[in-house]
Amino acid sequence: MAPSGTNNIVNLVVRGLQGFFAIIVLGISAGLIADFAGSPSQYGYNLFVSLWTLVIVIPVSLIAARFIQFLAAPIVALVLEALSWVFWLAAWACAAASLHGRDGYVRRPTKGALVAFGVLEWLLFCYTLYVAVMAFLDHSRGGGGKGSGV
Repeated sequence: MAPSGTNNIVNLVVRGLQGFFAIIVLGISAGLIADFAGSPSQYGYNLFVSLWTLVIVIPVSLIAARFIQFLAAPIVALVLEALSWVFWLAAWACAAASLHGRDGYVRRPTKGALVAFGVLEWLLFCYTLYVAVMAFLDHSRGGGGKGSGV
């Protein structure tokens, strides 16, 4: 078992990568929306999910949970992580569905990049969801774990 300081560093690196990939998805989604007159919903949804990650998930898990005891509760972290996990799964699946040009628009390499970064983001949320589930189980068993560690 790794020392808790190592876990904190890993968690910070994962959150940093989640933020970085969310910014990339935000830019790609905004670019695709600007390129297409109809603003296809899958790109708007990817835009929403990247903003959700940047505005809600990362600030709550890194800042608010350290200073507001209610937000440090493992159930809050578990709900946020589970929602984000589902959101990112749907986001990259929607983007992947448009890869073959069935949406009436020309193929663009940025669509593939949107899928790739969406999958990477989802995989990172698989890790943070696992950490949140373990923290919740530890807390519910009376382990007295403080916060989610995410």
